[in-house]
This record gives sequence, structure tokens and C-alpha cells, in this order.
Amino acid sequence: MKHLLTIFILLVAPTLAVAQTHDTRDFVAVADEMTLNTSAIQKAIDECVSAGGGEVHVPAGKFVIGTLHLKSNVTLRLMPGAVLQGSTNLADYPHQDISSHKKFGTLTHNGVFVKVMKALIIADNAENVSIFGEGLIKGAGEADAFQLTILPAKTSPATTTRDCQSP
Repeated sequence: MKHLLTIFILLVAPTLAVAQTHDTRDFVAVADEMTLNTSAIQKAIDECVSAGGGEVHVPAGKFVIGTLHLKSNVTLRLMPGAVLQGSTNLADYPHQDISSHKKFGTLTHNGVFVKVMKALIIADNAENVSIFGEGLIKGAGEADAFQLTILPAKTSPATTTRDCQSP
């Protein structure tokens, strides 16, 4: 009976996996405030998913990113002093097709249905996802590329003249 229990434990124990921890530095993320780290951090997230879920740790430092896709069973843990800084380049945020989500409500901008959007972090059709820790997520909204250009309205003159002559 002892041997049967030992064999059972050896066979079942590997399937009772403990949540994996993935450090973004192991995927070549660089906190130099200039390097675009989207690919490195996304690889850490994807590897975490492949391992059955767990945590992706972002250590102290400022990591510039574009759009990240969080997936099921992944926790993004921002360690003290960690900053995920949104890139100031619009090209780092690919369009996300949201037209299939129209059934959940119409997204409008000036009364028009929006079919695409851009985002810093997306978790679409994901379960058991979280972001926590003492770090920061800082968008790039202050960058010129993200400012809405408000054009002056075409105004008609307050007075008009027709066939006038000077005295």
C-alpha cells in the first residue's frame, strides 16, 4: 500500500502545478526609459499562459510599452518603483477591432459607432486576470500625438455688406 501511495504522489504531483512567476527582465525588458518593451513583456505574459498561468513581475524601473494583451490566469504584479510608461508613438498602439462587441452597447464618438480602438492594456475574453502591486501605470496622454486638435469653428461674420460705397 505504501508503494501505491508513493506512485500516486509521483504521478499526480506534477499536475498540481504551483503558479509560475515570470520576471520581465528574463525576457530582456530594459528599464532605460527609451527602449520599447512591449515585445519582451508580452513574451513574459505569453510564457506565463503557456505554463498554465501565474504572475508576471515588473521590477523597479520605467518600462516604456505599447499595447499589452493580458490573458486568462495571469496576474501582472508591479513591484515597488515599477512604472509601465505608455509610449508616445501612436504606432505602438495597433487598432483593436471592437465591432463584435457592439451587442454589449454602442460606443460613440460624436454619435458615430466606433469599430476600432487603441489601448495601453487589453484583456479581451480573459478570465482570472489582475493587475496589482505598488508600481504605476502611466499613460502617454500628455504627449502631442494624443492631443485632440480642435479646429476653430467656421464663423460667419457678424455683419455683411453688399453694394456699399464710401462717402
